[in-house]
Amino acid sequence: MLNRGVSCFRRCLNRAGMFMVIVGDLALALSLQSQVNAATVPVAFGFGDRSGGALGDGYPGYVLEPVHVADDVVSVAAGAAFSAFIKSDGTLWTCGENSEGQLGDGSTQHRTMPVLVASGVASVACGSDHMAFVKSDGTLWTVGSNFYGQLGDGSSVDRSTPVQVASGVASVAAGWSHTLYIKTDGTLWAFGYNGFGQLGLGNNSMQRSPVQVATGVASVAADTYFSIWVGVDGRLWATGQNASGNLGDGTTTSRNLAVEVLTGVASVAAGNAHALAVKTDGSLWVTGSNSSGQLGDGSSASKTAFAQVASDVMRASGGGNFSMFLKADGTLWATGSGAYGNLGTGARTSRTSPIQVATLVAAVDAGFSYSCYLKADGSLWSVGKNDFGVLGDGSSAVRAEPEPILDGL
Repeated sequence: MLNRGVSCFRRCLNRAGMFMVIVGDLALALSLQSQVNAATVPVAFGFGDRSGGALGDGYPGYVLEPVHVADDVVSVAAGAAFSAFIKSDGTLWTCGENSEGQLGDGSTQHRTMPVLVASGVASVACGSDHMAFVKSDGTLWTVGSNFYGQLGDGSSVDRSTPVQVASGVASVAAGWSHTLYIKTDGTLWAFGYNGFGQLGLGNNSMQRSPVQVATGVASVAADTYFSIWVGVDGRLWATGQNASGNLGDGTTTSRNLAVEVLTGVASVAAGNAHALAVKTDGSLWVTGSNSSGQLGDGSSASKTAFAQVASDVMRASGGGNFSMFLKADGTLWATGSGAYGNLGTGARTSRTSPIQVATLVAAVDAGFSYSCYLKADGSLWSVGKNDFGVLGDGSSAVRAEPEPILDGL
């Protein structure tokens, strides 16, 4: 990584892979909830390198096993060194690095414990050092670094309090320093950094205000310098940097106009330089960099076209150089680099093939070097590198087994 500076994008050109918002599948969560015998209260958890407290537990260091962060959580998003989650009452909470005001609490003070920043929130996405969230009324709000126009407010002014930039929005995704959102009419819009064509506009010009990119879009994901989305017809489209084959078009040629790369897709996720697609039949397909085994095919050979690696998958998420995916039975699986304990296996070891790390899971999101997942009972867990308190668990102890922390948050 490069030395830290004012903008995480400018200072840390290897910190991405954590921008896809994963919202738990309600039917799956309800099904899994029926398997919980004892009465439970919704909670949240994390694991990995907690330097600076990125895990949200109040202390820097590493967490090798998932720790309990909060209760009554319905959605979680992981950024470079900060994280955000939404509780069932619609309140938005954040913790971790806040150098650019990305936590949205009106300050630039790092937080090792979650802080309340907004209400009436339906979904959230975290970029490298900016955040975007959609309220229940369909308005889109952004906060944090705005050096490349990633806040979409027409300026280059960083913000520590959220600003509204659009309405009629259904969902949002955040890349390193660019943002994409889908409106309720299925149109896809984008703004921010476009140096590699990641906005899909046919050029490489930065955009400080929203620009329409496509129509008939069902879901979208973004990471470092590329974007990938699923049409309502199940066709998968990708644009942006492609040095590792992460666009999945069979080449390593970057694109500034989206190209179709797969069909029959239900959902998609983006990692630092790899992509994961779940097809409607539950099969998991991957492409891109595989230097640490993040594709989960048993090798370290990268791919330029999508290849199947698993079945019965519900959701997937891409981290810096690792991947997490959720199966239909509620089991959580991980593969790739585990250097910071971010796989949640209890060790700082890497894997080239998926390993099961948890059960009764409803949603997952992978940060650059940490992970967060939501269990069916509403509990949030986190594990891995804890930069700036991103895990939000309030301790610095390395744990060999999951244990509840900060119950009732």
